[in-house]
Amino acid sequence: MFEVTDEEIGNQKPGEPTNENQKEIEMPDQMELLSLPSELLESICFYLDMQSLCSISQVCWRLNNIQESETVWKTAFFKRYPRLEQGSHQPELQLALKQSGDRWKQLAAWHVSLGAEICAMLDEMGNKYFTIGGLPDPAMQEMKELVSRHCTVLVKDQLLDVLDTEQTDGFEHISRRHYARMLYRELHRDGVLLPLFREFMQRPSEHVNIPEATHLIDQWITPERRRRNASELQHHYQHIAALCLRQLRAAAPHHPAAAWARCKADPFGQTLWSEADVLVVLDAVNAVLYDQLDLLGDQDGRPRTGYAAVAHQLFCGVDAGDVNPRALLSALYATVAGLLGVNMFPVRFPGNSLLRWQTRDGSDSLFVSVMRAGLRQTRDEIMANPYLRIRNVGHESFEPIPRHELLNRLVVGIMAGHRTAHLTDADLLSLNALAVWSETDCRLGFPLLHELSEVFGGIRPMYIHDLTQEFLEQHDGTLSEEEREGLRDSKELMKQRYEQILQELRRHKEVVCLRRNAAPVQRRFRVGDIVRHRRYHYHAVVAGWTERCDATEGWIEQMGVDRLPLGRHQPFFNVLAEDRTTRYAADENLELAPAPLPIGHRELGRYFVRYDGRRYVPLAAVSERYPDPPPPDAEDGDGAAATAAGRGDSGDSGDGPPPGTDGDGSDGDVRLCRSDGDVRL
Repeated sequence: MFEVTDEEIGNQKPGEPTNENQKEIEMPDQMELLSLPSELLESICFYLDMQSLCSISQVCWRLNNIQESETVWKTAFFKRYPRLEQGSHQPELQLALKQSGDRWKQLAAWHVSLGAEICAMLDEMGNKYFTIGGLPDPAMQEMKELVSRHCTVLVKDQLLDVLDTEQTDGFEHISRRHYARMLYRELHRDGVLLPLFREFMQRPSEHVNIPEATHLIDQWITPERRRRNASELQHHYQHIAALCLRQLRAAAPHHPAAAWARCKADPFGQTLWSEADVLVVLDAVNAVLYDQLDLLGDQDGRPRTGYAAVAHQLFCGVDAGDVNPRALLSALYATVAGLLGVNMFPVRFPGNSLLRWQTRDGSDSLFVSVMRAGLRQTRDEIMANPYLRIRNVGHESFEPIPRHELLNRLVVGIMAGHRTAHLTDADLLSLNALAVWSETDCRLGFPLLHELSEVFGGIRPMYIHDLTQEFLEQHDGTLSEEEREGLRDSKELMKQRYEQILQELRRHKEVVCLRRNAAPVQRRFRVGDIVRHRRYHYHAVVAGWTERCDATEGWIEQMGVDRLPLGRHQPFFNVLAEDRTTRYAADENLELAPAPLPIGHRELGRYFVRYDGRRYVPLAAVSERYPDPPPPDAEDGDGAAATAAGRGDSGDSGDGPPPGTDGDGSDGDVRLCRSDGDVRL
């Protein structure tokens, strides 16, 4: 320890240490760091991210050698990519590590470069495929080619990284996230969820229950949601069943189940108790679900707190996914009862709210209504309701729901519900395909291939082509020559449809060239402007335009276009409205929004890159196809202002979704039509 005299302090400027002291203070700190054992330096490196590890490698040879440790880079890799640490990812991850020479640093560099490649590919997809709604086959073929060069788990992890940026920069990279979401969903559905559905559909009938079907449907809709996985649902089921077991012990201490230390591990299997004991179990379930947790809602307006709030949000609230709350409550009731030894199953009764319990000898049945606080009735008591006779509800409505019908009910309920506004065209097509898969127990066959070609043939022909090839390889020995020839013809037809999609994309470039050379069209709005409807006052963002009304005569007559002051001979705009619909609006019915705000619409990423606070910035290809209008001269501007001021309410809206489309009337676009189940270009 060195001492500084008062004289030295007096000669020293305020805040300036002596040179001698400066050396004695700095050198020991530097020497102490480098003199630490290698094991301790490695432990310090565990707290660094990958970028910092690369930086310290340039400090000195000692730190460079330390950061080369495989343990250090393995820790840094999982710190940066924590999703890959899951046990289900380890087989593919180990394969990727082997391809990287068993070096974690090399795997990290590979994964970082993969992320940059995926971001560039997603940005390019927006410019190439915006004229096609949904997920076109060329985009999926690009992703498959990328997956063939990298592990699927690494590609999906990078796609999730892109989606996670919405939390930090929600107004940036809109198009990139749009395509990342669709691609991730299709990869996860084909590679993970479809095999799970296949296993589910091929189980014995007594092992098929609505809780798992509900969970699988929820996963199918938004597979990127990781907040409610299977283990989390199982935890809530077990927790509520434990509450019911505690209630059972308090109300009926002599019941056989009261001696259980814990509930069953799964809800499958036959009923374990006599009829009298079953009723005691159901009383305990009703007391917990409807009295303690109050899942049907508060009658006095008191806010829910504690676990009651968690359970209500999970099984009945608005955040409970895209499944009908009746189905969720039925799933909860049947699962909890199964965990307590009572086997219940849903029946075909309208509303998805009736569960059936059958005596062990099959001589009698009891029905429980989950939406009426667990009310128990016999078949005759239910049929005494005259309203049911009006609806032609017969005895077949009390029979168990077959597996394919159970899934179909859930899928149809989702597609008919209000939450479909949040689903893209690709999601709706995928739900249609899932309904087709469920009808055949997820088994490949001629009926399945025919139905899937009706759903996917227009937008994903190579998907049908690959399924047909898979079916040929699996059943080549059992097919007749005529059947094989028909399948080969089907493959050739799918290739032709794929070429048609590519031709439409090439035609898009020709349309851009024609518009570039054509006379400019006078318009008041640019693509990306946020506008307001003069009559209905909804806000929307302009996504495209046509020089005049480009719709059928029937649509023009239905919407009263010719009764507008400027009629059909004015620009019409494709707009994405704030109510998540897509509309085709006349120029005279729109005005710039005085206070623009972001528009929430599922198709924003199809046209736009980002939101700059005032308007949406379109993709480069969208700007080429729909160039900004030329600036009007003063005279035209005054006339336009006078016309706009004198328009007011014309009596007819003159806008709406064009018939046969999903609301997008852009000329030259590939239009995806949905009519009576047909999907065609």
